[in-house]
Amino acid sequence: MEITNKEIIDIEKRKFPEEICFKPIGIIHTPFKSLKGIPIQPSMSDAKGTIEIFPEYKSGLKDLSEFSHIYCLYFFDMVKLPVPLQSKPFLDNELKGVFTIRTPFRPNPIGLSIL
Repeated sequence: MEITNKEIIDIEKRKFPEEICFKPIGIIHTPFKSLKGIPIQPSMSDAKGTIEIFPEYKSGLKDLSEFSHIYCLYFFDMVKLPVPLQSKPFLDNELKGVFTIRTPFRPNPIGLSIL
C-alpha cells in the first residue's frame, strides 16, 4: 500500500475524539521487572534494553540507519490507572503536578525517549 491521496479533514468538520487509540508496533524489553532499581535518569545506569518490532511492521524500518536518532514513543503498560494528578518527585518532598515531573504515573502513561 502506498500513500497517494494525502488529504486531511476540513477544519470546520473536525470532531475531537473522546478516545485516541494506538495499536502497538512492538515491545520494549528491559532487565527491570518492578520499580525497584529503575534509575531516575538513564545516565545513572548501564542497563541495556532492546526494542522488538513486530514482523508486520519491520518493513517500516527501511533506511532508518541513515538517521542519527530514533524517537521512541511508548506506553507504560504496567501502570495501574487511575493515578493521582499530583505526586512527589524522587528527590523532593513537595507535591508537584504529574505533568511537571518525570514519572510514568500519569493519566495517559506515555513516554518519549530519543535514542
